Amino acid sequence: MINVKKILTKAVATLTCAAMLASNGLMTYAAENVTRTSSKNYWIEDLKAYVDETDTYCIFWDENEAVINPYLDAQNKPRADVGEKSVVTIDGKVYKFVRSELDKESGITYYFFEKSEDDSKGDTSDLDDTDPYLKRLAEKIKEIYAAQFNKSLKSNNHVEYREGDGIRYDMMEALSNTKGVVLDFYFTYKGEHYHATMTSEKAQAVYKKEIEVYGPQFILANFPCEVMNYDTK
Repeated sequence: MINVKKILTKAVATLTCAAMLASNGLMTYAAENVTRTSSKNYWIEDLKAYVDETDTYCIFWDENEAVINPYLDAQNKPRADVGEKSVVTIDGKVYKFVRSELDKESGITYYFFEKSEDDSKGDTSDLDDTDPYLKRLAEKIKEIYAAQFNKSLKSNNHVEYREGDGIRYDMMEALSNTKGVVLDFYFTYKGEHYHATMTSEKAQAVYKKEIEVYGPQFILANFPCEVMNYDTK
């Protein structure tokens, strides 16, 4: 269990940095879908938890729980879109929203997520029952993380994606957080069908937080792509 009182000390230390970012008028990045991979670089011994920070929020997690602290802008509005419909995926495991908590002393609101009990079954059908696309996206992100251990749907390190003609920021982030994964992305641009070979390593080199959707022109310019026949399955 993450020690919230210790988190308060850590979070207060980051408020000055967050306030500076807000005063600079930086763009707000949606954090509705958050993905992370645990590593020793993120481990904080006194918290007994992993910690990572972006321009808009700070996230703490262990094997069972994740806590997100969205930073506030100059108008005291959250700079990250975190809430009950948010999806947190850590090391390929899905964490679901359980509650939010306001610390009156610091004015910081924390959002708590717990690892899904049915995650081992791969059931993500109830992540967002109002948006089938987000459910499919969460499942694909989960598969990307599983592919690190050769546990994709094809039982190897390749993940196939054939929806739309671009890659959302959260999927690219997931790919950039992995090692040795290949995303086989099939898309159409100007009447041509393409197969892009997108690796974890290349995703790490091109991923940028401020890009919300990586469109076909970006994919063609930054990843190996081959033209496919119209009747290619």
